[in-house]
Amino acid sequence: PLPDSIGGWAKVEEVDMSDNNFSSDSGLPTTIGQWVECEKLIFHQSGIGGSIPTEVGSMTKLENLVLSMNKKVDGGDGISGGIPSELGMLGGSLKKLALNGNSMTGALPTEVGLLSELEVLHLMKNSFNGNMPTEIGMLSSLEIFDVEQNRFAGPLPAELGNCEDLEELIIGKNFFNGVMPTDIGNLMNMRNIAASDNLFEGQIPDEITYLWGLRNLNLDNNLFDGTIPGAIGDMEDLTFFTASNNKRRSSSGLSGNLPESLGRLRKLYQFDVSDNSITGQIPTTLGQCTDLVTLFLHENKLEGNVPSELGNLVLIKEMNLKDNDLEGEVPQGLCSAEAEEIQVDCSVTCGCCTNYDDCGSTF
Repeated sequence: PLPDSIGGWAKVEEVDMSDNNFSSDSGLPTTIGQWVECEKLIFHQSGIGGSIPTEVGSMTKLENLVLSMNKKVDGGDGISGGIPSELGMLGGSLKKLALNGNSMTGALPTEVGLLSELEVLHLMKNSFNGNMPTEIGMLSSLEIFDVEQNRFAGPLPAELGNCEDLEELIIGKNFFNGVMPTDIGNLMNMRNIAASDNLFEGQIPDEITYLWGLRNLNLDNNLFDGTIPGAIGDMEDLTFFTASNNKRRSSSGLSGNLPESLGRLRKLYQFDVSDNSITGQIPTTLGQCTDLVTLFLHENKLEGNVPSELGNLVLIKEMNLKDNDLEGEVPQGLCSAEAEEIQVDCSVTCGCCTNYDDCGSTF
């Protein structure tokens, strides 16, 4: 175990004991509260256990508190217990809080809103629960908010829209529910929204299209319904858009037509809206997304001919159009592309597919 005597390092400014193999019953001693000059406290992949002592609130110069990845594969739970409310006393200094990869529990204390200098919050892969406090909107300097793979529930606070420096919102694999707040459109610096595997419902907010610099939008495995925002083409930096498998539980999934404006997404690399209830025809403008590598539209209600313009997608590796009501033929342009797998229904002719026995075409 770490001895209490380390509290005697009164003038220490940085402690980094990463990549060690402390026993799981080794916790941070309460005497670390005497490290009043300490700016960095790092125990990453060190195997320590126990809870975070409340005395950490006395370390008022602390900028980085990194206690991540201490849960061992072969035993040892890492850091446990909750986040002490005393952590809010570090509001004038703390910039990074990384507690990911442990066995921490409980709700996020409202005092987290006092961390006005906080830029990075990593809590993923724990067992935190409860509703997200509205005080999270007080983190005006926050750039990365990562709480993936916990047990948080309830609505995503609209106050999160006050965190205008936010670049990454990583909240997947929780139990967030209700509608996604329209205030998300205030986050003009946003680059990555990963919100899959939750219980969000209702319409994808139109305001999300205000985020012109967004590159990744992952809404898979939720309960969204309604149409894809028509102005999605305004998000010209969008590279990944995935909203598959929203047709589950009581939700019929996304519906309506695919927007014509999709053709303006010239940087689009992956587009996946499979397993929904989207209707109408595949827009010909999709053939303008010439950076597309993955196109998944299967298990919807699309109809009409497969547009010949898809033949312009010469970088396609995978395309799945099965389980729709499509007709026509796979464009010849795709035969000279780099495609590894193209799947269509029996009603679609494929002149260059090598495996057509089950009427599901695969190169």
